[in-house]
Amino acid sequence: MPNEVMSAADVAGTSLVAATEGPTTPPSLYRIDLATAASTAISQPNAGALTAVDMPAWKAWNFKNSRGEEVEAWYWTPPGFDSTKTYPMIVHYYGGTLPMKKNFENRLLWFASNGYVVLYLNPAGTPGYGQKFANYHINDWGFPAATDIIEGTEQFTKAHRFVDSARVGNFGHSYGGFMTMHLHTRTKIFHTGIALA
Repeated sequence: MPNEVMSAADVAGTSLVAATEGPTTPPSLYRIDLATAASTAISQPNAGALTAVDMPAWKAWNFKNSRGEEVEAWYWTPPGFDSTKTYPMIVHYYGGTLPMKKNFENRLLWFASNGYVVLYLNPAGTPGYGQKFANYHINDWGFPAATDIIEGTEQFTKAHRFVDSARVGNFGHSYGGFMTMHLHTRTKIFHTGIALA
């Protein structure tokens, strides 16, 4: 696939036509030859707009939680990033029940473009990582997911000295909004929180 996420697709003969996007790549339409896996862009409506913008960088970063499981996470660094400097960080999640995807997320790119490191993760309760992992939130709303978010944030700030641990905030929407409020009852690592929806 030419990008991380496929949001729509259709098959005709030996071709797949797919709408794809990635953490720093806006949605585009591609034709993919199913025999050779070669891809051809059909439409990239926002490609020209990005040539005038200094985009944040994106990297995958996974960690082991205290249960010994690997938790998928990724992050953005600001344009002009300098690893010898320190940056404030925003942690975003849903909190389980739905997976966060590697989409072109305008809000997160806006934060990163304005000088924040942005950490994004899929904690306990998220489907797509096996049934046991998805079931963690059943009859235990908040606690397993919050533990993963806390542990991931602590591990990330310890491993990445460019994060100013005194300036870490968090936000989420819907179940993530509940998770934001729950996290502020569990830890003091987040110095501000935004609960949406």
